[in-house]
This record gives sequence, structure tokens and C-alpha cells, in this order.
Amino acid sequence: MKVFECLECSTIYCDPWLNYETSAHMFNVIYGQHNRGWDALWAWLRHESVQDYTRFVAAVETRIGKLLSYAEYNCPFQGNLLHLRSGELGPRQRQDMYSASRDYLLSRQQDRFLAANPDLKPDIMRRRSTVALGNLELARENITPSAIQRYLLHEATSLCWSSGCNGEGVNCRSLASVLLGVGTMSIDEAIKQRLKVDLVGVYNTLDHVIDPIATVANLLRVSRAILIVNHAQEVISKQHHFVLRPGFVEFLRNKGFDVQDISDEATYDSTEINQEKLILLIKA
Repeated sequence: MKVFECLECSTIYCDPWLNYETSAHMFNVIYGQHNRGWDALWAWLRHESVQDYTRFVAAVETRIGKLLSYAEYNCPFQGNLLHLRSGELGPRQRQDMYSASRDYLLSRQQDRFLAANPDLKPDIMRRRSTVALGNLELARENITPSAIQRYLLHEATSLCWSSGCNGEGVNCRSLASVLLGVGTMSIDEAIKQRLKVDLVGVYNTLDHVIDPIATVANLLRVSRAILIVNHAQEVISKQHHFVLRPGFVEFLRNKGFDVQDISDEATYDSTEINQEKLILLIKA
């Protein structure tokens, strides 16, 4: 694949790249799990270090005020949703809540178990589901919810892992809804519902959409501001159609967006060593 630089927005891109059908097959069949996201979840469950972008959010709060509502875009495990949930769960509650959430979601997949156990009676399936729900409610008993309302906003695209992103038999969006206590909906549905949040975090996902300008514009319809943390390296990997670069900031400004580059204000933690990042705050 040949790589070019756009003289208008400074992004580098592959041309030709995969067609949309092939891209969808690659992300959802050949490579049907977003390893970085799931690895972050597994590390969180083991109380190991995961990417920490809370300092970026703190920098945003100095500009727009304290957050009372917050959303993330497309991937539930790459940003701050795990850290927000950490404040609500005790040391042993993470694994208990995960196990209860996973088992409950698996219990709802009745055809999956009936195919493997054709002699299983329906009443046994119903009891299994009831037990799983009871365990989930028990795991939720000692959770003290934070004051921040949280959402996961998603967008249909063939350029990234989508509804086929699964781990241990459950979908990442469904698991995030139960385990992390977030509401999930598409951007279009959020606009129709007139959802309004203080901030949307977009973590390493803006280079997995067909039209990043349209995505930014639509997210600003439901949020006061967007925090973009994205790859900004000079080398493009073949799973990316394009890679954003610092010149993208001026391009956005020329398109009329209120953009602040806060990359210099953020020091990377140990999980981000040698990872070039473009960190932008875009206000509505």
C-alpha cells in the first residue's frame, strides 16, 4: 500500500486501502476482538496498571468546569470509564461484578446453551437465568454510584471493531452496560433523544471512522466539549486508513471548530511511553 500526505489537513493515508467490505471482514471476522481494549479490562480486573487519562479530563475541567455527565465513543475500555467505576467498587468487588455481569449476559443466550445441551429442559434454562440475575443484583448491592452520569456512544462503521467485538462470549458494549453502569446508544439516537453531556472522550478511535469531521460535528450536538486522544505517529499501520497529525489542529480551526491543543499539558503515564499522542479539546 502506498502512503500519502494530505496537504490540506496533514494526515497521512493509504491509497489504495481496503474496500469497506474487506475492512468489515478484517475487523469483525479475521481480527474480531479489539485486543487493546480487552487487555485494559483484564488488567483492570487484576488491579494492574492500565492507561490513565484522568489527568487529561482534569485539564479539561479547568476549562469547562466540573463534569456531571460524561460519555465515551465506540470503545468502552480504552478511556476513563474503568477508572470512574473504580471509585464505586471495592478491591474484591471488581471481579465479583465482572463474573456476575458475564454470567448474566451468557444466561440470556439460550440458543447457545440449548445447541450444546439439546436435552436441557426450558425450566432449567429459566432457573439458570434467574440465578444469574440474582447474583448480579447481589453484586450490585454495595455499589455506591458516583454523581457522574455515564454513556457509551457508538457509530456504525466498517473501519473498526463493532458489534462483533467479544470477549469470553459476551459483547463489549453489553458488558460495559452491565459491568460499568453506562447507558449505550448510537450517536444518531443520542441526537434524537436530545441527550446532553458535559464531555465526550474519544480515545484512539477517531482514526477508525469514515468521516472524522462529521463524527466530531455530531458529537458536539450532544456534548459541550470533546476530548480527543489519538495516535499521532509518523508511521501508519495497515489497520488504519489514515493517521492524524498535529497539522490536523489548524485544519479543524479552519473548518470553524473551537480547538485547543493540550498535548503539552499532559505527561504520559508508564503505559503510554513512546506513544505519540495528539490531545485536543474541542468546544461546542
